[in-house]
Amino acid sequence: PVFVTIFSIIFLKEVVGYRRWLSVIAGLIGVLFITKPGSSLFNIYCIFPIFFCIGFSIVAVSIKRLSKTEPDYLIAFYFTALLVIVSSITFFFEEWTMPSILDFFYLCMIGICGSIANLFMTTAYRRADASLITPLKYLSVLSAIFFGYYIFSEIPSVSTIIGAIIIIISSFIIFKREQVKKIRSISL
Repeated sequence: PVFVTIFSIIFLKEVVGYRRWLSVIAGLIGVLFITKPGSSLFNIYCIFPIFFCIGFSIVAVSIKRLSKTEPDYLIAFYFTALLVIVSSITFFFEEWTMPSILDFFYLCMIGICGSIANLFMTTAYRRADASLITPLKYLSVLSAIFFGYYIFSEIPSVSTIIGAIIIIISSFIIFKREQVKKIRSISL
């Protein structure tokens, strides 16, 4: 969200107020509580999400720009197709193992759910500022905690719970602020 907010200002000429900035930074602090970058669990591979964030930011800004001229389903289709092509490069770095039927089912569900999520994300970027939509991506951390607990029996730590609360509050602030702005614009 930080990179998308920066890129939205530079490339999309969006105006981002200090309240949205504070909410974005609060959400980032919540994520830091969850990931604990100073702990012994932190290693070189923890840098990869930073590259993901930069890449995601480029995608978000590109989708916002493309949504002015292209239909949502077409953007989502080409984005998914490009991901399949680019991710197939990893086949050359690992030994191929045929997935079991259950694993194949899970892989198909990941593809289907990811494609549907991508279509929804594209539609959201068409209808609202990228700098507004992207901080809500922090909520995916909450769903990871939820599914981690219910599917894998992972017990969240105190810092994870604190981080989750911060993320929820920052997302709530963004929603409430947008409601206030919408009411003000309607009354004018």
